[in-house]
Amino acid sequence: MKTAIVYAVLAAINIPYLSIPLNAFACGLAAGFALHAALSHVTNSLRW
Repeated sequence: MKTAIVYAVLAAINIPYLSIPLNAFACGLAAGFALHAALSHVTNSLRW
């Protein structure tokens, strides 16, 4: 989860410096990490 937050912060900081496609990819990657972490947490909670 911390990794996703770091990626999101880096993407936000780099918005003026990166091209739009690269920035969109970084944001998508961060969202993917966050979603994966959330789903993993939910499935782990359901197992117990």
